[in-house]
Amino acid sequence: MPVVRQFTRQQTTQAAPVQRRSLFPSPPQLQTPIVTQPKTEGAYSQLGNTLANLGQQLYANEIEKQDDIRLTQAERKLSDWELSTIYDPEKGALHVQGEAVYGLHDKVQESFDKTSGDIRGSLSNDRQRMKFDQISNSHRASVVARIQTHVASESGKIDDQETQAYIRNEQSLGAHNAADPEQVGLHRSNIQRTTAQYAERKHWGPEQTKMLVDSNVSDYHVGVISQLLATGDDLRAKVYFEEVKPEIAGEKLPALEKAMRTGSVRGESQREADRIWNANKDANLEELMGGAATIADPDVREDTEQRLRTFYSMRKQDQAQAEEVQTARAKALIDQTLQQMENTIDVKKPVFARDIVPPSIWNELPDNARKALESYARQYHTNEGGATRKTVQSHWYELMREATDKPDVFAKRNLLVSIGKLSDSDFQELAKLQRSVREGKKVDVEKQLDDFRTQKDVVNNSLSAIGINPGLKENDATVARVHQMVGEKAASWTRLTGKKPTNEELQKIVDDVVTTAHTVDGWFWDTEKPLIGVQIGDVPRTDRKQIEDALRGAGRVITDDAILDLYIRTQERLKKK
Repeated sequence: MPVVRQFTRQQTTQAAPVQRRSLFPSPPQLQTPIVTQPKTEGAYSQLGNTLANLGQQLYANEIEKQDDIRLTQAERKLSDWELSTIYDPEKGALHVQGEAVYGLHDKVQESFDKTSGDIRGSLSNDRQRMKFDQISNSHRASVVARIQTHVASESGKIDDQETQAYIRNEQSLGAHNAADPEQVGLHRSNIQRTTAQYAERKHWGPEQTKMLVDSNVSDYHVGVISQLLATGDDLRAKVYFEEVKPEIAGEKLPALEKAMRTGSVRGESQREADRIWNANKDANLEELMGGAATIADPDVREDTEQRLRTFYSMRKQDQAQAEEVQTARAKALIDQTLQQMENTIDVKKPVFARDIVPPSIWNELPDNARKALESYARQYHTNEGGATRKTVQSHWYELMREATDKPDVFAKRNLLVSIGKLSDSDFQELAKLQRSVREGKKVDVEKQLDDFRTQKDVVNNSLSAIGINPGLKENDATVARVHQMVGEKAASWTRLTGKKPTNEELQKIVDDVVTTAHTVDGWFWDTEKPLIGVQIGDVPRTDRKQIEDALRGAGRVITDDAILDLYIRTQERLKKK
């Protein structure tokens, strides 16, 4: 008989240990029931089955976890595609605008299908592919819906822009062809047709469509009438207005009717003024106003009178300008003739100028011009007027520069040919200088040219500083004028102080001459230039007339150089006061 062992449980007074739950979940543990003592072989078989079932369950759980991971990865790839293809701010489909959206729907679907197909092919089993198909189909439907909405929005914008642009073009074409009834009708029909088609695409109702058509047609009529008025065709505008008035929006009628009245008054006054003027071109202003007195409409009459006054004023102005031009031409012809005769006298040196001037020209010259030529001719033989004769400064400068730069040429020059262009003192100085050159008296030559050379260097440097190139032939007259004015001021300095100006004092004199500014009147605004750079065209008309009178009174030949010289000297004196 078997003996059953007896186990005595040890008793203790210590508290039982408290079991604490971990903050982090522990992986499930296999809890195997304690078998104290298997009774039969069936108990061992039951244990084996339990272990087998437990292993299968663990494997199934692992497979399911792997499937979830692969599906999450697949869906992430779809999201990557969607962010890049749909939402990218530079190339995303939702940022495509204008006509570029055409065909976008198909492109996006093709891209999605290819991407989802590649992702599906990368999955490892049918379970994953079946679940991915559900996810992919949901993504595809969402993406397609968003693209369709975007394409529809952009297409609507294009429709709005193109339709409005077409209607504006038709309105402009109608206005440009306002005088052609057939063209006006054609463009009007185009606007009605296009507007109705646009409303149909927008799925508008009849009332909303009619409102837009009426508004566009009304604007079209206003444009045609405005163009007719702008071109002075007020009569045609009036006829057209009466015909289409029912189709013009009520809020636009007051301004349009006011414009019609203004255009009508303007057109009628133009016709009346032309009629009266053409019938009375030689009438005085009072007679012209009498012709307008019969006009019944007070506005038309007032506008007609204003036009006639303007016509009359323009006629008087044209006559005055014609007389002025004729006078200027006569003066220019006389000046040109005198210059040519002086040149002839320089060559032939006649005792009497009338002996070499053709009778036809001599008879046309005024008395003062004849006297001036006779006096000019006598200077070669009598030195008449030497004390009061003015030096032609450009000629004096040419001789002095020749003596400085080309002394051999200067020594051979016949100074008697220049006597008519030099004052007595300047002629004597040049004759003395030429004699020294011919005799080879270098010390005397250097002494006589020293002042000119010093002055020349200072003048040239100062002119260059203000942008006038003294080496250009076209600036010779300006350079000569500066030398003349500086020489006169230097001589005045010597008379007042008893000594020649130093180089520093000479520089101040030159600066004073070349930096004096002169305001030249322009068509739109005035400009400033150096006084010594003023040209004959810069001399105001009134000043030129006064200068010509002064020269004429002094018996001097009236030339551009003489006018310009006197004008510059006068302006210089005025600016120093």
